[in-house]
Amino acid sequence: MTVDGEDKKPRDRVFMDISIGGMPSGRIVFELFNEVAPKTAENFRALCTGEMGIGKNTGKPLTYKGMVFHRVVKDFMIQGGDFTNANGTGGESIYGGTFEDETFELKHDRPLLLSMANRGKDTNGSQFFITTQPAPHLDNVHVVFGSVVGGAALVRQLEALSVDRNARPLQDVLVVNCGELVKIKTVKKRKQEMEKDESEAESDPSQKKDKKKKKEKKEKKKEKKREEPGHPLALSTPLDPREIPAVPPHSFLLRPEGASRRDPARDPARDRGRYRERDRNVYTRSGRIIKGRGVFRYRTPSRSRSRSRSRSGTPPHWRQAQRRIIKLSEFERAEGERAQREQRAARRERPARADTGACSLCLFTNHAFYIIYA
Repeated sequence: MTVDGEDKKPRDRVFMDISIGGMPSGRIVFELFNEVAPKTAENFRALCTGEMGIGKNTGKPLTYKGMVFHRVVKDFMIQGGDFTNANGTGGESIYGGTFEDETFELKHDRPLLLSMANRGKDTNGSQFFITTQPAPHLDNVHVVFGSVVGGAALVRQLEALSVDRNARPLQDVLVVNCGELVKIKTVKKRKQEMEKDESEAESDPSQKKDKKKKKEKKEKKKEKKREEPGHPLALSTPLDPREIPAVPPHSFLLRPEGASRRDPARDPARDRGRYRERDRNVYTRSGRIIKGRGVFRYRTPSRSRSRSRSRSGTPPHWRQAQRRIIKLSEFERAEGERAQREQRAARRERPARADTGACSLCLFTNHAFYIIYA
């Protein structure tokens, strides 16, 4: 409230959605000082909303949407607003061309201030800059008309961009969208306004009757809703808490106290030998303890051999496989012996076979015997 009892007009707020190199990067929110520089603030607000249409001098839309920040100087400022040439030589105000310096009341005494760029006295158009450090040398030269209230980290990100020799960012910093932020009334203010309207309405008897009728209609609607049947799948039966069964305890997470988990019917003598074997240590020839289960496939070499790192002992199953290997000459000799044995066995069986008839008489002499067939 002001001294006269009138509400103070809130400051306008506008925003710019920024993209760096084609990638969305965030939003910068500005608060405009309408009470200090109303004309300059209105020019900036209208250019953000784009409500003024086409410019008189440039013939281009009067909007910051699609413009680029064409100049970035580290530890000083970020400049933009040239929506016609995008190099700092163009731009136009909503008043047609340029307009005068409105006030130098506010100083460039802190970072994140919004100020008008110009080419000299009374040459304000659409170009502006955001300070990143205090700049007292700009006082009484440029008009300060706002400040950054949101997106300060994005401003620092823009300040750190790489630039060419003309201080233009190597990646295009584009305003993809911009506009005005309208403050929504709080619930408390709405309630106060409604109470005010109701108090005014109660003073008039006819309005009082209308209010009573509206109230009755609302009550009737509420009663109808209560009488309407609910959804068939909805649970309408009231539940008694006593009928709900208790949640069973998680006994599987608890260890039994005092009670043994082993089966009492199981014979303890059966496991006695197993545990005894498990407790007994197995030693190698060199005196090392073997731990583990299964068939022992590799024996540790003796200490004298194990000290030599150039050669290790051969596993027993490799040694067995090597014993089965024979030379080709030995294999041929064994095959020859096997063939001779088969021939001798065949010759022994030949006299017992008769081609025709049956044996009736055998004649023996000193050197041979003769078989006479009938």
